[in-house]
Amino acid sequence: MIDIYSKDKIQIPMPWQPLFPEEMVQEAMKKSTQAKLNPSASYFSYHRTHTAIYKEAPRIRYQVAVPIEPETIGERWRTNLFRCDCERGRKHLPCLHEAALLWQVEKNSSTGVFTAEESPHDYVHRLNLLSSKERLIKEAEKQRVFDQTSFPALDFFKQRKERSGPLLYDIRSALSAYQTDAYSCAMAREILKAEQSYVFSAHEKQERDGRRSLSVNLNLIDPVDDCRFTAASAVLTADHLTLTARAGFRNASGSTLQSVEEELHALALSYKNVSKNGNLPQSLQDDRSFGALEDSFPHSLPAVQSSTSSEVASARETFLNINGLVLCHLLWDYLDDHDEMVDFTDRNADLFFKELDKASQIETQKTVLPEEVRPKTVLLTPRIIIEEGEAKLSFKIAEGAARAYIVRNLQNLADAYRRKQPLALSKTSSIDFSCNDFTEESALLYDFIGRRVGEVIDANERIERKNYYSYVRTLSVTSSMDLKGALLDNFYDAWEGKNCEYSDKTNQIKDSSIPVGHRAFQLSLETERVQDARGVFAGVRVKGLIPVLLSGSGSHRYILNADGLSRVTEEELSAMAPFHSVADASGSFRFQVGLAHLQEFYYRVVPSFLQNPGVDFHDSCAKEAEGHLPPEPVFDFYLDCLDLNEVRDKHLQKIEQQERMKRKNAAQKQDLCVLLRADVRYENARYSLCKASSQQEGAPQASHTGEAQADAATTDVYRDTTQEDRVQTAIQRYFPTWMPEKQSFATFFTDEEMFSFLQGGLSLLENYGTVHGTDAFRRHHIRKVMPVKVGVSVDSNIVNLELTSGELSPDELLEVMESYQKKKRFYKLSSGDYLDLTDADSLSQADLLMNALDLSPESVIAHGAKVPLYRALYLDKLLEEHEALASSRDRIYRSLIRNFHTIGEAEAEPPKTLENTLRPYQSYGFKWIKTLEGAGFGGILADEMGLGKTLQMISVLSSSYLDIASSAATPAVTAALSDPATLTTPAAPITGGASAFQNTKKGERADLLFPPSLIVCPASLVYNWQEEFHKFAADLSVTPITGGASAFQKLEAHWADRQIYIISYDLLKRNLARLNDKTFFYVILDEAQYIKNAGAAATKSVKTLKAAHRFALTGTPIENRLSEMWSIFDFLMPGFLYGRKEFEKKWEVPITKSHDADASTQLRKMTSPFILRRKKEEVLKDLPAKLEEVRYVQIEGEQQKLYDAQVLRLKNALGEWEIPGQKMRVFAELTRIRQICCDPSLLFENYLGESAKRQALKGLIRQALDGGHRILLFSQFTSMLALLEQDLKEEGISYYLLTGSTPKEKRIQMVHAFNEGAVPIFLISLKAGGTGLNLTGADVVIHYDPWWNVAAQNQATDRAHRIGQTRQVTVYRLIIKDTIEERILELQNTKRDLAESILEGDSTSLSSLSHEELLELIGG
Repeated sequence: MIDIYSKDKIQIPMPWQPLFPEEMVQEAMKKSTQAKLNPSASYFSYHRTHTAIYKEAPRIRYQVAVPIEPETIGERWRTNLFRCDCERGRKHLPCLHEAALLWQVEKNSSTGVFTAEESPHDYVHRLNLLSSKERLIKEAEKQRVFDQTSFPALDFFKQRKERSGPLLYDIRSALSAYQTDAYSCAMAREILKAEQSYVFSAHEKQERDGRRSLSVNLNLIDPVDDCRFTAASAVLTADHLTLTARAGFRNASGSTLQSVEEELHALALSYKNVSKNGNLPQSLQDDRSFGALEDSFPHSLPAVQSSTSSEVASARETFLNINGLVLCHLLWDYLDDHDEMVDFTDRNADLFFKELDKASQIETQKTVLPEEVRPKTVLLTPRIIIEEGEAKLSFKIAEGAARAYIVRNLQNLADAYRRKQPLALSKTSSIDFSCNDFTEESALLYDFIGRRVGEVIDANERIERKNYYSYVRTLSVTSSMDLKGALLDNFYDAWEGKNCEYSDKTNQIKDSSIPVGHRAFQLSLETERVQDARGVFAGVRVKGLIPVLLSGSGSHRYILNADGLSRVTEEELSAMAPFHSVADASGSFRFQVGLAHLQEFYYRVVPSFLQNPGVDFHDSCAKEAEGHLPPEPVFDFYLDCLDLNEVRDKHLQKIEQQERMKRKNAAQKQDLCVLLRADVRYENARYSLCKASSQQEGAPQASHTGEAQADAATTDVYRDTTQEDRVQTAIQRYFPTWMPEKQSFATFFTDEEMFSFLQGGLSLLENYGTVHGTDAFRRHHIRKVMPVKVGVSVDSNIVNLELTSGELSPDELLEVMESYQKKKRFYKLSSGDYLDLTDADSLSQADLLMNALDLSPESVIAHGAKVPLYRALYLDKLLEEHEALASSRDRIYRSLIRNFHTIGEAEAEPPKTLENTLRPYQSYGFKWIKTLEGAGFGGILADEMGLGKTLQMISVLSSSYLDIASSAATPAVTAALSDPATLTTPAAPITGGASAFQNTKKGERADLLFPPSLIVCPASLVYNWQEEFHKFAADLSVTPITGGASAFQKLEAHWADRQIYIISYDLLKRNLARLNDKTFFYVILDEAQYIKNAGAAATKSVKTLKAAHRFALTGTPIENRLSEMWSIFDFLMPGFLYGRKEFEKKWEVPITKSHDADASTQLRKMTSPFILRRKKEEVLKDLPAKLEEVRYVQIEGEQQKLYDAQVLRLKNALGEWEIPGQKMRVFAELTRIRQICCDPSLLFENYLGESAKRQALKGLIRQALDGGHRILLFSQFTSMLALLEQDLKEEGISYYLLTGSTPKEKRIQMVHAFNEGAVPIFLISLKAGGTGLNLTGADVVIHYDPWWNVAAQNQATDRAHRIGQTRQVTVYRLIIKDTIEERILELQNTKRDLAESILEGDSTSLSSLSHEELLELIGG
């Protein structure tokens, strides 16, 4: 028995016998076995082993090795040190030789047994355990002092506050089932005071079904031996706590034990001696041991008594000991410190939002600056090297004109470029990709390299996953790649048309430059004389060299040599196939042709050589071979055609029925009988190819004709039977029937089969001889379709279209088009000719053209078509794209198109007073409008905000009325302008211009006889327009329409005395009845997005106005939906974009739902002539920069709680999304959430907490004012502006305030005063002041709250960033972090692509959000 309480180190025996079978041990101990061990090497120690040589037989020896002694207590035998060369040893199985050596070592040792001494570490640990036992006894005595009565564990946590709102983890409810006592509470407090004595860790886990749990651990540090062990662990799920709390220490082997007694027991077990049966204890066992082990250790310490009562066990499970209390206390602190544990958002949602952030490229704080452009100076050059017949692809790299270096490792190149890091080229040279980039051509090569590196990385990942538990060699990308397979295809596609370096080490060709691209292959061959032993000519030997082919992927083949890299076509590959079949690996071939096949070579093969420019053929045997060549056969084919409907030949009809029954489609009658007679000539002899009655059907033979037939009866005549058989086989492909009575081959064709024969069969016969045809046969031949011609002419406001095609009548062209649409291959004309419809580009393009115009080709061919004049420009674009179509255009149409192609050279000039005011792009806009006006079209001036749309329109109006004033009006034009029938059609132009006004009476102003023009705009811009007219066209009579009915009645009394009227959209609706009986020269809609809703009253009102010309001004023709642009065009030119439902079906749904690029392109082509849009960066090179910055603010405390509660209310409302009326409630809840972000006092009157954004704004304003800046501050909530007023008053800062209730006259006054610099801050309601104001006095714009419609924000920004601004404009957006405001920014970025695809507008809308998008906004 081992004394584990001894103060001395312990010795323990280490028996080896249990490692081997008992029979093997007995055999190893025999003298005969021991005698075979070499005694001279038995005890040589090498690498902690004993070694020996075991002589199994004279020529069979094994080298054996076993571990030396002693071993550490508690450690297993180190079986990895056992070695033997025998079969069992190589399999790592215990063998006889190892046992014999162990027995010899043990027998010769001083102790006679393997023993080990207790290690110093185990010795110290055992003494510490003994002292710990004494300490536990003292603590048990201390525990008796406390009251051992149990009480609820929550009393220990009574200082904790109740949490409000939803709880993901409710620890208070979870602890309600637990008990504790006074001693545990006192000791837990002592441990919590000494923070260094414990370590707490927590980890949240989410199951697949969405359930979440929090796993926590408490590790205590023992004060005696500083060992750390897990004292308690718990899993908290919702309101259920599963807790395990224990006390113990960590031993040297790392296992945690329940008590000191158990630790000592296990330690003693490790020191337990071998039992009587020789087996080892478990701790000393080895995987190689045999037999069962026995744990016979008698516990010398009293075991801990445990009750078997279920009641006691249940009480123990719900009792919190010291460690349990400490763990729960720390867990409660952890939940209080981590607010995210309150939210029910799971990890999948977090992952979703992270990926959404990546996709949207939303940065936490972003300043819009020009993107850093790296100079493109890095050159990549490909190199193809031939080594041992294999093609390798490598690359050289250089910076500019510097020396080029070979890329030694392509993986390093890809990594350096991706990370924008330097790439070392040599010891002294490198390329820094952080400040250099590839040239455009080199970028193509890098993409090719990057794809290859990515493929290798993916392949290595698959290899490692497949061989997870074993080492395998992976792929690598070094300096070169094998040029074959898909790699060869990709390189050729990337570098076609360029040059690359080439080197052939096999043929010692040094670096040269070769082209990459297709070229005709080159074949060189020559002939040599073949002779017999006597020197008599016996044939020719053909030898030559054909290019070796490299294989790509699939059917692609390539030729690579010093002339270049070329992809072989299918025709070339077919021509090269016979030579490759006899060529060796180097491309060299050789074959010889004897006299029997000499005619085959010279008559059939050599002509193909001579016709091919890529074949270099040198024939040195031609003259000698000519004397041995037999006559060449010459074939003639005579064709005739009979129409069975015209020829009443019962015999032919019977044969046709027999032939038809043999076919699959027996019901289809074959109306054409084609006869073929074939002759072959040999010099002066002619023979007929026929079919003898004695032969089997299908086996034709030749018969003699004329004198040759008589000569053939007496002499042997040469016949080239091989070629004749080949010709007869070709004939029988199409003519299977022999007709003896006509001495001809025959076949019966349908029209479809006749077309196939004419298309392919005739060329087959022509390959063998000459084809002759009777007149009846020549009636049938294939013709190409004559080009379809589009006739275009203009008559008044109508474009006339017609389709014609050469000699075809309209009825024939109609039938041809129907056949083409049915995908037929041909159309048979009444003359018997076949029109080939397989290659009819003009028919295809005519069909596409008519479909694009929504016309039926059949209807246009039969009756022509009339389309509105506004389709003329779209038609011109279509005709330019369809080059296969011929067209004839009349003078008026050509003039119209020429005017639109040369707008910049138009004769119209702006008024003299504005020549120096208009910028070049504004002058172009003036001419564009005048060109549309002259053609009778309407248009949208969609320049970006701040580019002077108002000024361009004023210049047009001024020019028109000044031209009229300087001329005289004709009665015809005056009558036309007063005729409602003329003016209700916006596309009907009033032509004549100034020259039409010649007969005005003396003293009478022609411009006052001309109808006035009407400008419709938002109410806030009425006086702004008046100001602009006063500034740029003071000579025009301008009157704003304001006030009620009485004011309008006063205007009517002098209606004709004014030239320009300005009215708001709202007032127009109320006075529509009075305006409907008026006629206008121009009706101009400013901010035309006001009529984007086709069903709104304002939209319906403006569409009833009568005018000669209609134009729209807006920076955002498309804000949310394509239908908004339709509504504007429906005002400008009704019917231009068809009806509302048809527009939705044709364009809106395909573009917005299916992202149909073709539909988007078609719509852009149709509308682009009538939309003029320029951006500031395109036309205003001198406009100062605009910097945009997002300022994020974090809310907390009471504001955060209010926000969370409101979000929960919104989620509940979204759960009832389908209930009628619920959408309005949802939108109202969204507004409340945004108001809380702005300031909770907007919703809660008694709110006294902080407003994070409001405080941040104060700091931003102070910073801007200290820097001498002047500010525009926008908010969509007027109530928020009122709060900001209070803050400015408290700070003593002067300001202006503009809202929807501000009178129009006062607006103008404040704008002038602000621009003059009297006041530093202008508070503006987004809706009331976001358009039509010129506030270039400001250079800082602050958007206090984000609006769904980013276009409205951009318009507001451009009140300062516009023409006239001389300073850089900085735009700030204040956003509350991790709230709906941040997600609004994301939504704006993901929704703005729609308008850009048509005309580069941008925006989104609250009403267009789906249920899922609303959930995303609030993080649900």
